[in-house]
Amino acid sequence: MKMSRISWFNSGGGSLYLVNPKTSTVNQLDTLGNVLDELQHDLLSDPVDVCLSCKKERKQEIFVLDAASKAIIVFQAIFSTGVEEDEQHSYVRTFTGPFKNPTSITCTTERLLVLDSGDIHVFTFRGVFIRTFFCESEPQGEETKSIDNYSGCISACEEYGQIAVADIRKNKIHVYDLDGNFLRSWGRFGKRTGEFNQPNGLAYDSSSELIIIADTGNCRLQAFDVRNLGTLVWTLEMDPNFKPWDVAAPGRNSNNTDFIYVSDESRLKRVSKTGLSFRSPPDEE
Repeated sequence: MKMSRISWFNSGGGSLYLVNPKTSTVNQLDTLGNVLDELQHDLLSDPVDVCLSCKKERKQEIFVLDAASKAIIVFQAIFSTGVEEDEQHSYVRTFTGPFKNPTSITCTTERLLVLDSGDIHVFTFRGVFIRTFFCESEPQGEETKSIDNYSGCISACEEYGQIAVADIRKNKIHVYDLDGNFLRSWGRFGKRTGEFNQPNGLAYDSSSELIIIADTGNCRLQAFDVRNLGTLVWTLEMDPNFKPWDVAAPGRNSNNTDFIYVSDESRLKRVSKTGLSFRSPPDEE
């Protein structure tokens, strides 16, 4: 099943980019969910994820991962007042990689990371391929093979020197350093706190020092301490009619740190973080 993906851009009042699998579109939204613009290109037929360059510049590049073309389509966004709507986004370039089944994309200030069939491919922003490392819960030998049906989501946070992967297949969260060295995994299938049922999305919340997981099958969000990996901080049960597929959190320098943004199949919710700073006790066995 294709999943909606959201990415936060920390400019001015902030904006979001939503991949809608129902319409195969990528839309720019304001913080209230209103559509500001739609990214369009002939190669953009099956977008699965989107991320924005982390450089603090007026002109930003937006990277859209497209499954059908197995390519990364790059747009430029100019964030300033008075820009005409049809001039907000322009196509820049397209590049490909050694992709089999690419499902998610994220970036640091200097690198792009693509999750693909159990591999993580690393590129420069110009599309130069650098290396691949295998995504698993334990260090692997050279004999390790890619997993054709692997599905998941990837997020990176340079501030903490971490790359996190939500592994839907094993109901685990894997964390690596920025060089791809394995740090920690946690989770298993279940509905108790700290367990998962199809963790489809995740995001770093630097303003609260958390990794927030969209625990789709359990219809909830779970947040874990970024400095003490695997330690649960809070759990938020969602409306049964709104299964969380992905989550985005404004950074610590944003004007919107009181909120997180959650998407389901095609909709977006803004969720207040008020009252979510408590630490939940573990479930009784």
